[in-house]
Amino acid sequence: MALLAPNIYILHYLKNTQQLTPAIKEKAFKESINNFSNTYTTALLAYVFTLAGDMETRAHLLQHLDSVAIKQGSFIHWSQTATETSASLSVEMSSYVLLAKLSTSHTAEDLGYASSIVRWLTTQQNHYGGFSSTQDTVVALQALSLYSSLMFSPEGSSTVTVQSPSGQLTFDVNPENKLLYQEKMLQDVTGKYSLEVKGTACASVQVCKHWPYCSFPRLIHQSLQSCLLVVV
Repeated sequence: MALLAPNIYILHYLKNTQQLTPAIKEKAFKESINNFSNTYTTALLAYVFTLAGDMETRAHLLQHLDSVAIKQGSFIHWSQTATETSASLSVEMSSYVLLAKLSTSHTAEDLGYASSIVRWLTTQQNHYGGFSSTQDTVVALQALSLYSSLMFSPEGSSTVTVQSPSGQLTFDVNPENKLLYQEKMLQDVTGKYSLEVKGTACASVQVCKHWPYCSFPRLIHQSLQSCLLVVV
């Protein structure tokens, strides 16, 4: 895996300097495209061939990736094996597939597929907006930024409404504030919540939980102290 990662940057350089020839692509990458034993490598190569403009090989790789994708409701992601528990690796693989899907011309179906990947990725973010490690955070934020740029529209607005046991919280996302970070404190820690979004603007919603911390173990309060609802 480590040997393949730099090829993305080399590929960018060769392509931008018009030195990327069919012979280089054939020698550098073609030997790996029919070996599906490593899902990480397959996801990475799908992005590499997308950048190289080899749509036939890209389609071949994406078709296999779709067959091994973990699809749960409206969420899609990838794992190295059926028993793989590395969230960081899954984030990175899923981000490479998202980049491969969106880094060339795409259809409405592609955007729908991508949104399912985005839904899963956002569930893996911590309350600072990052992920498990530096490497998966860099790749994931690149993929999410690309998705955001494609979905962004200067027009349109949406209203995000949260119903909680103690009342209602409302967020307005409009052309004047759609690039701003908004957050509100949830007053009730426990209870049933519902979320409704009306409008045409795209918004990401995240719930952040915080527990109080104390250096004396006997004094640690086990209940949830606060909960933030974030809309961007």
